[in-house]
Amino acid sequence: MFRAKTQSRAKTQRTKKQDKIFEAFLKRQHEDGMSLARSSDLLELFPMSGDPPDHYVAQFRCKGLVRSPQSDVSDLSEADHFEVGIWFPSDYLRRVDPFQVLTWLGPSNVFHPNISDRLPFICVGKLAPNTALVDILYQCFE
Repeated sequence: MFRAKTQSRAKTQRTKKQDKIFEAFLKRQHEDGMSLARSSDLLELFPMSGDPPDHYVAQFRCKGLVRSPQSDVSDLSEADHFEVGIWFPSDYLRRVDPFQVLTWLGPSNVFHPNISDRLPFICVGKLAPNTALVDILYQCFE
């Protein structure tokens, strides 16, 4: 019984410490991300939830190709507004699932090899745990 209580107490203390570490990580990401957005004419960054935020919507103002509504590859046009959702789950410092962290928000008919036209997925290559928000933003922009 004593051992179970001690293990439970140790687990609670680890969780509190991890929460403080994760909270410090989120604060730093918010500061750095907002600083990048303020200095950029191509990016707007919107914190969505939490204090510090763990969800963001990134809006990129750049040129890219989109398919016509009929999805005919030969009928492409230019778009100049693209959105990505970014979410840092509570275990982000230990493990990462890129498809959980990044969500393609639009336009849905974008013509790009790293963006799914059927699901809200964007591929940025290998995404390691603890990857900074600014690095994710750069990877999405590329």
